[in-house]
Amino acid sequence: MTENNSLIPANSLPVSKYDDKTFDSMAKGATWLPRISLCAPSSNLVKEDKIKQGYYALLKDKETFVDLTNSFDCFVGAWRPLAMRIDGDSIVTVYNPQSPEFEKIVADSDGPDSGCMYGPQFILWVKGPNQFATLFMSSKTMRREAPNLKTLIGKAATIRSKLIKTQKFSWSGPVVGPCSTPFDLPSLDEIKDQVTKFVNPVESKVENAPTDDRAR
Repeated sequence: MTENNSLIPANSLPVSKYDDKTFDSMAKGATWLPRISLCAPSSNLVKEDKIKQGYYALLKDKETFVDLTNSFDCFVGAWRPLAMRIDGDSIVTVYNPQSPEFEKIVADSDGPDSGCMYGPQFILWVKGPNQFATLFMSSKTMRREAPNLKTLIGKAATIRSKLIKTQKFSWSGPVVGPCSTPFDLPSLDEIKDQVTKFVNPVESKVENAPTDDRAR
């Protein structure tokens, strides 16, 4: 681990083509990789008593996952904007924040049961399962915490969960901080390859929706 908690010098990683203004709008408002999900009470994994509420699941497919518990360490590779619309049997994903479809998804996301979500998506190297995965910070709670993850690009992070309560509701949200525990990484060439693919996606795509709620 180098100075300032950096595992790899920041200037050795590919630079995202998206600017800070685009990131701020996301936080405020290639090869398939596993997804990381913060499990809510409504998720099938929690309902089936396979994981606890407020735990993170690394979802490899609709049947296979890794329980990351309520805290995991990772290396933060890069971020990109993402808007997603789940409509029946299809999922529309849009990566160009200037496109009309992206803007329409953002506008529709506040509607009840819209199937729309948006925010910054990060590529992480996750300690434990030792693999790359994505984290889509698509809820209002997650978008508020996203800037803390962005500041750790090129560094090690610890991502925890916390219980948030109001008079009527309670839910889990992320807490991001630097990680001080060293861990092994893949080669710099492999990291660069994965990050380069991640920050240069096709502008949009349509795919079949999963049969459960684990993509949500």
